[in-house]
Amino acid sequence: MLLRWLVANYYRQVADQLWEGVTSTASRLLHGPAEQAVPPAHFRSVLVTGVKWEAGPILRALEPVVSARYEEGHEHWGIYRNVPVRVVETGMGPQLAARATRALVSRCRPERVLAIGFAAALTDRIPVGSVVVPARVLDSEGNEIPWTPADWPLTEQLPVASATMVSLDRVLTSAQQRQAVAERFAAEVADQETAAILRVCAELGIPCHAVRVVTDAWDDPLPQEVQRWLKQKSWAGKLGVLAGALIYRREELGELWRLKERAAVCSQRLADALGFTGTPLPEAPGGPQADGGQA
Repeated sequence: MLLRWLVANYYRQVADQLWEGVTSTASRLLHGPAEQAVPPAHFRSVLVTGVKWEAGPILRALEPVVSARYEEGHEHWGIYRNVPVRVVETGMGPQLAARATRALVSRCRPERVLAIGFAAALTDRIPVGSVVVPARVLDSEGNEIPWTPADWPLTEQLPVASATMVSLDRVLTSAQQRQAVAERFAAEVADQETAAILRVCAELGIPCHAVRVVTDAWDDPLPQEVQRWLKQKSWAGKLGVLAGALIYRREELGELWRLKERAAVCSQRLADALGFTGTPLPEAPGGPQADGGQA
């Protein structure tokens, strides 16, 4: 959660927004409004992720990759390990995840949905790099989410941990916060979108599941540079902090770079776990026809 937030905001957000604004404006001026691509009807296996970085290795492996931008998020599709796959970027947080998932189902009814991405450990039992399939999923109020499990096998080459996952509407930035969440919810892993995605799929009768990779250890501290960055209220102030780090505090940027490299390693591990042949995901609580969803 924290590492994903760092990547999505500290490193990428300003640059990505500026670049998208420039390129989209130039394209409209040169070519007029772009025709929206439409995925083929048989692309009905869907991976849903909060931010592009989490699914980066999967997107790079799609052959060929085609992309479309909707009001609710971005969508990409192509062949991944011989399976036609759609990848949906929702944006971070439960509200955006629910909105994008509903919009996806309105465009096409998926055969199966898999929530993927990064997660934070709430206990030292689950180290960084662990691939986690939730046995139970709770929302930020402690409500358990029932769902109809999707038949989505994982590779047998990586160990998979089973744990109780809680989806929050905020980023956990300290060991004290993670410990408090672990005690309150009796959870071992935290993320932001899984509960919202599974709840929408359950309401609409779409088989679904979740697979996440742990990027944040339970006792990871918030880097000092990010604390300075968060205190700034304007983007000018945030850019000033980044410029100061580049000039005066390069050792702290080194720490941030190491976290970025950790994110890249973990996203590749997540992609490696999605083997599409191997051991099926375990059933959700309540069995294959859990309340709230119909096959």
